[in-house]
Amino acid sequence: MNGNDKQLIYSGSQQLRGPQRHTNGKDYMFLAGHINQNALYYDFETQSDIFVANTSVDDRLAVFSPHNNQIAYIGLSTGNEEIWLTDKQGKQLTKLTQFNDSRHIIDLLWSASGDYLLGLALNQIYLIDSKTGDSEVLKIPQVEIRGVSWKSEQIIAYSTKSKNAWRVNYYDLKTHQVSYEEKKWAYIKYSANPDDVLWQAQNGDLFVTDNQKPLQDKELNEVSFLNGRQFNLKKRALDGPGKISLMDNMI
Repeated sequence: MNGNDKQLIYSGSQQLRGPQRHTNGKDYMFLAGHINQNALYYDFETQSDIFVANTSVDDRLAVFSPHNNQIAYIGLSTGNEEIWLTDKQGKQLTKLTQFNDSRHIIDLLWSASGDYLLGLALNQIYLIDSKTGDSEVLKIPQVEIRGVSWKSEQIIAYSTKSKNAWRVNYYDLKTHQVSYEEKKWAYIKYSANPDDVLWQAQNGDLFVTDNQKPLQDKELNEVSFLNGRQFNLKKRALDGPGKISLMDNMI
């Protein structure tokens, strides 16, 4: 966290994007490709890599399920963006959705149970059943949406702009009602672990845990919390309570 123990974890001739650390604390998954994007899983114990999605078109937004037995990603092999499921070997490949339209997904998130996925489009959020592929558009006005995360299995959080400031909204998936967080918060990235919640105030300051503790790290406070409309920072308490690990997805 102080920049004193930098290590090269992987080097290749391809373009690499969006490293995601496995919950086992050892492995990573990231996007790699020359012309089009592919999803690659790298095993640090065997020092081997496997393409879990490697078609002639873009395969992107690869995300681990909470239970690590599935990977979801956006694929264009049918001509339209669809959500596909596979395993870490890239063998159990299944097309989950039947969108058959021109929608463009810019963020993909599993629920903590693994039962649902959220797909953030330009001005909409889709709720997708991870078993059936059935989807619905959440009843949200057509506005720019940023920073989506699961607060719970029933509540999602996202930010919209109001009077020149970003504000956190809460959407209840059962009642379809919307409520709001205090105006002081521009974005919140929730996590199933309360210690891994990240908050950003309107002035840009970062706070951690559900108790909103100030992040005492000047360098990390200067890193952009968002990459476009997606979160760019994640907190992962891999080393036990009180230990903080933040990952910049644009490394």
